[in-house]
Amino acid sequence: MLEQWREWNNGWLQGEGQPAKMVLDGIVILVIAFLLVWICRSLLIRWQQSCKNRREPLSVQQIMIMTAGMLAGWVTGAVGALIFSWWGQGYEMIRSLLMLAFGYAGLRMSYIYATEIAGWPGQKMNSDSPLPASEERHEEPRSLKVVSSKIMDTNIIIDGRIEYIIQAGFLEGKLLIPDFVLHELQMLADSADLLRRQRGKRGLDLLNRLRQLDQEQLDILYTELPEAMSTDDKLVQLVRSHQAVLLTNDTNLQKISELHQIRVLNVNHLASMLKQQLIAGQLLVVSVTKAGKEQGQGIAYLDDGTMIVVEQGREYMGRAIEVMVTSALQTANGKMVFAKPHISD
Repeated sequence: MLEQWREWNNGWLQGEGQPAKMVLDGIVILVIAFLLVWICRSLLIRWQQSCKNRREPLSVQQIMIMTAGMLAGWVTGAVGALIFSWWGQGYEMIRSLLMLAFGYAGLRMSYIYATEIAGWPGQKMNSDSPLPASEERHEEPRSLKVVSSKIMDTNIIIDGRIEYIIQAGFLEGKLLIPDFVLHELQMLADSADLLRRQRGKRGLDLLNRLRQLDQEQLDILYTELPEAMSTDDKLVQLVRSHQAVLLTNDTNLQKISELHQIRVLNVNHLASMLKQQLIAGQLLVVSVTKAGKEQGQGIAYLDDGTMIVVEQGREYMGRAIEVMVTSALQTANGKMVFAKPHISD
């Protein structure tokens, strides 16, 4: 079939069809050039977004992988251009454009692969290997200056308590919001269900307030992860590739992340650790709000929600009294504290 095409082409060159063929060749070249330029432009935009979000410099191993990918793309483009070898002068242009497009595609694919293996063992020095004393001295203060970025999930944003932690100055480093988390908040805010819509709007309002607190601390992280992956899987892979810290209040996500050796900051865990520690003999001023299950018991609550069971406290309902802690019991629903009215001498 190729031979027939060459004979037909030569017939056009020798006959009256030569001007028509030149016009046809020009149109085909323009169409192919337009498609290749459009593809390269799309790839370049994605490349710029990825480089903008990347904070760590490329290692020597990653640069070698990207170079190999670009060379492989060039070879693929040159080999693929052989199918246009019958095309006289247009062949050189097609080969150049294909090598450019495939070279960039190979560079882009190798860049994604090199980013995913950012935590491979060859990139980190083995802790068992001996180091000169001078390197040990320089390595120690350098590690103290490194502050890992924090990647937030949807639950921690809707929860809202992270705002107070940031305002108090207890959270340092860059706060990254993955684009798929932002999309999930937008879907919740546009939901027909009232409760889901309120949760989504609350999360978006929190992000706007955090942006006003510090323009540079909060940033959106653009990703190219497969749509078929679940949100939790995307978060785990994203945190690993960026060597960041996960901010969440989801216990199940925390367990999965810890299996992947990912550092997790759980706000619920922090809140439980910061609850007031009550010991026997401690005096408290509480307001009895309702009657207890047992005869004569009254129920009061601390500001953090801890329930106080006041023995013989039913008669003090609606009043603030001073009680003495007698014991504390940790249950599945939280801590329960037992106390009795304190009569001062």
